[in-house]
Amino acid sequence: MKKIAFILFLFFFFCTSVFSQTNFNVEIDTGLLAIKKDAGFVFSGAISYTASNKVTPYVNYLYSNIESNDSDLKYDFSKISIGTYYGLSEGNITLSSITGFSYLFFDNSTVNSNALGIDLGILVNFNNDKRFSYGFKLINTFSAESNGGILQSGIFFKYAL
Repeated sequence: MKKIAFILFLFFFFCTSVFSQTNFNVEIDTGLLAIKKDAGFVFSGAISYTASNKVTPYVNYLYSNIESNDSDLKYDFSKISIGTYYGLSEGNITLSSITGFSYLFFDNSTVNSNALGIDLGILVNFNNDKRFSYGFKLINTFSAESNGGILQSGIFFKYAL
């Protein structure tokens, strides 16, 4: 886990020294995460690069403490994802699709500890033409190892560097 985070940090550190920093964004979001009947509060952070008006690749790290409804079991869930926001509209308020791949970490004895996933979702961004923007994000992650679909919903705040 620490090795993967270090490699991602080096990758984006190298990119910031090569490319102009005006196209990089830092995102922080929070909301709810649901895995089948289990739910929990989620914190997430992302670094994205605005390649064009429509395409923005990103790297995201998510953490949640899930509480099971079937039993009194609490477990940790983490996700590292790499994907792309594709803008479907332009202007002050934008609608974007989200596609990507995830590496999932479960701290639960009923599920494999690590798994791969596919992310699909939608993002609504307000105040997009300014340095600071905010919006709503809804992402569904499918993984064969989880107990069902993983649904992440919440609000985000984005700052353009």
